[in-house]
Amino acid sequence: MESRVTRRTCLTPAQRAHVLALPSEPRELVRFYTFTPSELTPIRTHTRRHLPVEDAKALLTALESDSRKSDLQRARNVAMAYLMLKTGLRTIEVSRARIEHLQELVSGEKWRLWVHGKGRASADELVQVLKEVYDKIQAYLALREGPLQGSDPLFATTACYDRSGNVVTKNGEPYSLAGKRLSTRAIHHIITEGLLLAGVKKPGIVVHSLRHSTPTFALLNDANPTRVQKMMRHQYYATTEIYVEEVQRLLEGAEDAVTQI
Repeated sequence: MESRVTRRTCLTPAQRAHVLALPSEPRELVRFYTFTPSELTPIRTHTRRHLPVEDAKALLTALESDSRKSDLQRARNVAMAYLMLKTGLRTIEVSRARIEHLQELVSGEKWRLWVHGKGRASADELVQVLKEVYDKIQAYLALREGPLQGSDPLFATTACYDRSGNVVTKNGEPYSLAGKRLSTRAIHHIITEGLLLAGVKKPGIVVHSLRHSTPTFALLNDANPTRVQKMMRHQYYATTEIYVEEVQRLLEGAEDAVTQI
């Protein structure tokens, strides 16, 4: 016979009934599930900021010129960050990307990357990859030990070497295996390290700021908001509208007219 564990609570039965009870009046019932505009304000306000364009460029430069990394690691890190900035991919989507997900769309001009998004069972969404990003990815893949398979991760781990160039081992085995899928934790570490090296790690600037930057840059260049929604794979337009309002604030602010001081 199946036994059940009784949940312990500090509430009396009367208190518990009061907490779980729905409002009895229809007007209050509607109020129970809705928000006023003022209540939505903190929900719609970003606590994480986008990267200014010059800071985004500084990040890419720092990753590409990090002398502590191998050629393979530098090529991987800059290709990964460039892809994230240009397409708005989340870290989990970068981690799940496979070589076979990158397919040609327009010969020599555009490619598509099938995306295995959060909460999705498979790679059933896509983003467009332009030539400049594709070239970075191919330069990285050319440095990887082959032959590569389509099922291999697009961005992979590398072996860990000591200062003498020897593979670091633990209990006789390599400490870090090359060719495995990068974890989201590893991606966070790589990008955060790049932000610090570039000197652009500030309050509100985090790894997810790369994703925030993509729609901001697109809208600043007059991209259609509906196309931006599709690119970012926002389920609701209200999410995209947050970026539209933010960009309007950047463009329409009157601060530049204050020239007396």
